[in-house]
Amino acid sequence: MPPHTLDLWRNLRDLRIRESCHSCALPHHQEESVWLKIPESLGAAWQDLYTAALIEVDAEKLKMRIEDAERAVAIRYATLDLERDADEARRLTDARRGLSVLRLEAERRA
Repeated sequence: MPPHTLDLWRNLRDLRIRESCHSCALPHHQEESVWLKIPESLGAAWQDLYTAALIEVDAEKLKMRIEDAERAVAIRYATLDLERDADEARRLTDARRGLSVLRLEAERRA
């Protein structure tokens, strides 16, 4: 994983997002101060965080990797122009589903 992604991954643990919808993991209404803390390079970092979660073999670290990837995916999705970025929106949706399956499998094994 590139060093810049590791820094983003560590910083994501401190990022708090207020969700307004209990039926999905995507934040619909964030406080402006939260957006000021999001690094611009996070746009592409979700892919690295998602990959890190998929290849994590340490059960202790897996839950944190999944949470970080879910958070990065949600943040990226919330910042997209869904018409202009339809392909990435589809990849993000697929990543959310993949992380959900990974989380269920990790819980089953625990």
